[in-house]
Amino acid sequence: MMYVALVGLLISGCDHKKDLDKGPIPKNTTQSQTQTKTKINTTAVQVDEKLGTPHDKEIALLYVSNTAQDGIKALLKIGDPSLESLKTVVEKSSSAVAKGWAIQAIAQINSPKSTELLKEIEKNTAIENLIRNWAAAALIQQCSTKEALLEHIDLIQTYPSLERPIGMKLERLEGGLNSLQALE
Repeated sequence: MMYVALVGLLISGCDHKKDLDKGPIPKNTTQSQTQTKTKINTTAVQVDEKLGTPHDKEIALLYVSNTAQDGIKALLKIGDPSLESLKTVVEKSSSAVAKGWAIQAIAQINSPKSTELLKEIEKNTAIENLIRNWAAAALIQQCSTKEALLEHIDLIQTYPSLERPIGMKLERLEGGLNSLQALE
């Protein structure tokens, strides 16, 4: 062990004579001369993307994870009228972060129109597969009955990653029913 430490000191270019000139190091302490030059940017992210929706003020909050929940709350208060703006984010934004939070807002609105929009996004092959997968997962999240969930069971074929969330949701809704039992 001591050998490894000495080799490490030699490789790192430690100047032993200079270090010894500083005097003895007290027991149970360590000495470090390391300085970091890392700077943390604490300024807010500027959203340059203007989508021209009636809800751009609320939508802008979705671009930064720290403010996304506030944006979702504001959009939930607006409800169904915000769905067209959220659809625009999913289809036209260049930010995957904003798209993900938009999907979450659509899911939380949880109305028949929001469910239809999630289905539309999931089927739209012009949208990135990751975003479509998130829309499919949001459809599962919205389900409050076993029957509603079983309507979406075929999503597992397109999105194998949904097998576990669907199975877990079935167990919760059916009190212990697993996904194999549900398919019978």
